[in-house]
Amino acid sequence: MARCANAAPGSFINRAQKGTYAGMSRPGLIASMVLLGSVLCMDVDTVCAVPLTESSSRLSFAEVVKSNRDSIVQVSAEISKYKKLYYDYTEPRPKRPFFRKGVDMLLQATCFLACVVPCTALDQIAGLLCGGEPVRRIKSRGTGFVVFREGYILTNYHVVGYADQVRVTFVDGTTREGRVTGREIETDLAMIKVMLDPHEELRPVTFGDPDEVEVGDLVVAIGSPFGLDQTVTTGVISSLSRKGPYVNYLQTDAALNPGSSGGPLLLSDGRVVGVTTAVIAQAQNLGFAIPTDVVLPVLEALKHGDVRRGSIGVDLTTVREQKAHAHGMSTERCYRITHVDPKGPGGEAGLKEGDMVCAVDGTTYDTKVGLLTKIASSRPGTTLKLTIVRNGASFEVHVRVAELRRRGTDELAP
Repeated sequence: MARCANAAPGSFINRAQKGTYAGMSRPGLIASMVLLGSVLCMDVDTVCAVPLTESSSRLSFAEVVKSNRDSIVQVSAEISKYKKLYYDYTEPRPKRPFFRKGVDMLLQATCFLACVVPCTALDQIAGLLCGGEPVRRIKSRGTGFVVFREGYILTNYHVVGYADQVRVTFVDGTTREGRVTGREIETDLAMIKVMLDPHEELRPVTFGDPDEVEVGDLVVAIGSPFGLDQTVTTGVISSLSRKGPYVNYLQTDAALNPGSSGGPLLLSDGRVVGVTTAVIAQAQNLGFAIPTDVVLPVLEALKHGDVRRGSIGVDLTTVREQKAHAHGMSTERCYRITHVDPKGPGGEAGLKEGDMVCAVDGTTYDTKVGLLTKIASSRPGTTLKLTIVRNGASFEVHVRVAELRRRGTDELAP
């Protein structure tokens, strides 16, 4: 509006105020000015004609933050330094032969009895005699968010690990003791249970459909970087599939910092589409989140213990209607294989990229998450019967479910 309402000194309009311009009479000059002004306003996309109510409107994530702030918490955890060393040493490794597992168990028992127990006892005695802290404790901070009304909070494994003391701080400043009920180390997920009063409930977040997420979608990350509670950063989805050690991550340019781990990544409509988990230290605003199609299948399992996720070594994506028809299918209940681990159960069973999975044990699924939940909840060692469509022909493949294992390096692919 300023371009139409105000003119610079010495401009055409200011000179016209002196009477005439280039021999033109005052009435003719005024008419020309009106016509020229209308043209200028149209040239700037009718900025001058925009009503005040529209021009003063703003794009804001305030409602997204307000509707989710009660569900997002700050998490702090503590563990004895010797216990941490022990649990780090005994963390599950990729599949090994039975003999190697036996050797590992023997070494773990020796480590616990010869190192953890005596060192803890010595530190305890020295601390009591010297008046200091009996055993130094390792502390960590992160973020979490409510996923079940009964007091279950999702966060990252690397935030809580095997902590023997967990505290959860809510937006109103209240702090509650929590305990870790389940972990999935491979995907860096953990579940915390906090004690609630009778008839008390927490407000859970709403999860979004992972198949609706697109590159360029606006997102909001809410967390507690460096202990600064309820910090909001915004950005976009930069990539839908950055391959990591165990899962394909969502990439975002929303700023993530130490302490943001375990927080929600939300779309502009307030639905959670990921769990913020990693950054690349050398980069700026390059963060990663665990997508909800990895999280949702194991939420129930995390409530009751550590997760042993079934896997057939393939990645799936939703098949849209036109693609389903092109492959001779009349429904959208088929999911296209986008990656096959050649050493995984799917590769060994003959599955190929481009194949479509249309049923598992004769059951079709309306959503990809439903199908993934079926696979993830299957015990390693069981056999699933997949209905596959390839080049318009339908056939069945029997795949033996394996336990989710490392399939790449420990670093995120560029």
